[in-house]
Order: sequence, then structure tokens, then C-alpha cells
Amino acid sequence: MRSTARTATVRTATALLAAAALAVCGAQPADDPAADATTRDPATGAETTASAPAEPELAAADGDDYTACADGACEVAVAEPVAITVGAPGETLPFEVTAVTGEGIEFSIAGGGSSVGGSVNGVCELTAVGTSFQSRCVGDIAELDDTAPAAGELLVQLLGMDADGAAVLRFTLG
Repeated sequence: MRSTARTATVRTATALLAAAALAVCGAQPADDPAADATTRDPATGAETTASAPAEPELAAADGDDYTACADGACEVAVAEPVAITVGAPGETLPFEVTAVTGEGIEFSIAGGGSSVGGSVNGVCELTAVGTSFQSRCVGDIAELDDTAPAAGELLVQLLGMDADGAAVLRFTLG
């Protein structure tokens, strides 16, 4: 019996020492790449914490210069309702952002006596021809369509929200 009690005591002590070592070393789960890593310098005992790399901030290439869209391609930040004409006047219908929400935009396209509207949140794209459109949302910017739209189509991509809460929109006229 004495051997069994001693074995149980050794196992308990070993488990406690292992738990204490993990707690002191600041171990992070191996499957969490975003976790901060803490290390201790053996010579000085000082702790150093290395943070996971931050995602790059989203910024519109053309800022809030909506006139950049006149050539049929632009990437602009939209913080408030605005009508944006992509291409030469008469080439497409104005795309109107009617509201900017914390997650995306509400929009409308009007012309020829009819109008259509909707909303998109996150990372999305919509293709419009006249006042009809189709949209889809994806999980990441890399999943957006990078092919040029067909002639007469307007491709609008919501890339996300910038640090100031403005929607970053990319327009491409086919």
C-alpha cells in the first residue's frame, strides 16, 4: 500500500508542477495564431510580450474624391449619403448611397422612371445593369470577383469599413 500512496503523491505533485510551469511561462494554445506570446529572459527574468501582427487598415485609394469615378474606375470612402456617377454622365445611372451603417451601406439606383435599392454589409459586391442588380457577400476581400464587368455593367464592391467608419467602395464600369 505504501508504494501505491507514494505513486499517487508523485503523480499529483508532477501534475501540479506541470500546471504551475505552464502558468508561469504564459503558454498560449498552439492553434491560436492571434494570441500574444509571452517569454521570459532567463538571464534577467524580464517578461517580453509579442503581439500578433495587426491587420492592415483599410483605406480608399481615391479618398473621398468622387470625381475620380468619372473615368469608370475608382475606390472611394463614403461616410454619408452621396450620389456617385461612375463613367461619363449618361453612361450609367448614378449610384446613390442613402445611408452608411456601422457594417455597410444602404443604396439606390434610379432612372428611366424606376428605382431599386437595397443594403449590403461586410465585404460584398453587386453588379448593376440599369436599375436591376444582383449581389453577393463573401468572407474576405480576396474572395471578391476580379474579372472586369461586361459592357454596360457597373460592378460595386464594398471592401469594408475604414478606421473612421466610412464604407470603402470600389467601382468598375464595364
